[in-house]
Amino acid sequence: MGSSGDAFFLHIDEIIDLVENEESLTKYKEELSYRRLLYRGFSKFEAPNDFGFGRKQSEISIEEVDGKTVYRGIPCSPGLIQGRVIVAKTLEETKDLQDGDILITKFTDPGWTPILGKVSAVVTEVGGVLSHAAVISREYGIPAVLNVSKITSLLKTGMQVTIDGDAGAIIVESE
Repeated sequence: MGSSGDAFFLHIDEIIDLVENEESLTKYKEELSYRRLLYRGFSKFEAPNDFGFGRKQSEISIEEVDGKTVYRGIPCSPGLIQGRVIVAKTLEETKDLQDGDILITKFTDPGWTPILGKVSAVVTEVGGVLSHAAVISREYGIPAVLNVSKITSLLKTGMQVTIDGDAGAIIVESE
């Protein structure tokens, strides 16, 4: 195969065909190129948080308190912590994460569990009290605020924020 990641763009029967018949590689080169192109295109797609009819799109809850910007979401794990933000929409974007950073992401799944063990708080764009980020945050004893619409676009890596997991608030301390 051309690169180590090619296998992820093939079906199992295509991989078996390649193992049994090396000249099949030329047969799949064009298809691999097309599938990689589709992957790059879809990786930039931002799906809406809400689907269906008659449902109001999630709105950004933002206010000014004592001259500071405050975003609000669902309080899912208690605690109060101030720290540096790292915005990571994918696991690959956590490579610069430092112990104690505050993770801002779209959502988490079990693959994020080791990362949640390193952060001091977590904020997600989707989720509720029974979602993965909420449950793991409570187990690790770190504050979590979930369902904060568009937060990965509103905050930037390096900003200083305070997370109030009891009130469901993200307070921007410095840009």
